[in-house]
Formats: sequence, structure tokens, C-alpha cells
Amino acid sequence: MSRFDISRHAGVIYYLLEQKNCLSVKDIKVMTSGDEKQILLALGWLVRDNRIVFCSENGELSVRLKRLPMTEIHY
Repeated sequence: MSRFDISRHAGVIYYLLEQKNCLSVKDIKVMTSGDEKQILLALGWLVRDNRIVFCSENGELSVRLKRLPMTEIHY
């Protein structure tokens, strides 16, 4: 599996999280039809880029997008 493949899977997961806000790893596996290794590598990519955080929803490992604070813009 290449960096490109991992990046592509990360993009798919990021898009899903934009739509659903919070998903369990199991739900991501079902929605992407990816294998566990691909999903975990893509999640690692997103964590390293500081784009997601892990949380526990109903006892399952879940992920959600990290909401970065809005910065003040001066014109």
C-alpha cells in the first residue's frame, strides 16, 4: 500500500466525517468497504495531520473531526 492509497482513504474518511460528524471505526469500515488495515492507516494519517480526535461512543472507539478555533480576521 502506497502513501497515495493511504492519503486517498484518509480523504474518503474525512469526507464521511464532514457529513456524519462522529463515526465508530466499525461504521467507517462498513461505509468505506475498506479493510481494517487501510482504515487504521488512514486514521493514523488524519491524527498525524491533527484533523481528527478519538472519542468513545456507546463503548465503541469513534472518531470525529477536530474543530479548529476560528481565527480573527482583520480587513
